[in-house]
Amino acid sequence: MRMKLLNVVAISTFFAIVSPAWASSVILDTIPGTEPGATFVGGGWQISPLDALGESVGIPFSSPTAATITAITAYIEAASNPSSIDLGIMADTAGVPSGVFLDQSLVSLGSPPTPVLLNSLAWSIAGGTTYWLVAVATDGSSANWQNDGVGPVAFHVLRFSPPWFVTGNASPEAEIFGDAAATPLPSTWLMLLSGFAGFGFLAYRRTKKSGAALAAA
Repeated sequence: MRMKLLNVVAISTFFAIVSPAWASSVILDTIPGTEPGATFVGGGWQISPLDALGESVGIPFSSPTAATITAITAYIEAASNPSSIDLGIMADTAGVPSGVFLDQSLVSLGSPPTPVLLNSLAWSIAGGTTYWLVAVATDGSSANWQNDGVGPVAFHVLRFSPPWFVTGNASPEAEIFGDAAATPLPSTWLMLLSGFAGFGFLAYRRTKKSGAALAAA
């Protein structure tokens, strides 16, 4: 009975250690200062329908580990009324957005301007992979994505017509929040190795007892 109990404890500990833990984190932040506090100052990168003069804007981002995007804040204001945009994520293709949304939300922009807030998202991204947060205007709409004016400098893209191209001027203001898989601490790996050692010890004792029983018989 005692041996079975030890087995159950050892197995439970093993799965508790190797199961990924998730922690809330900021995946992207190009908004200067502390939140809340950023305000619209007017101007920024134009977003307009993708005709010959169309323009879309995107910001690259990545997470060191797999993550689930849960919320997005973007300082985008209407330049015409009514206005709406598609705001979502695209994969990276040779350093620019793929042009196809992996996940997106249709956002209506009102007046006076207020930050675009997307909550209760469940957009999955892989770790160590570049993605783009992209805003695309719907037909008949135009908007401005406020930039930070002085930095930090980050790449974004404008698309007048295919292909996308990259520039390094002031970055559009946005934040992405998510639940990222936590990287195990050294102490966690030590516990895992101790668990494996425990498994080996239990197997050794069981083998030793079985051999002794056979010898006695």
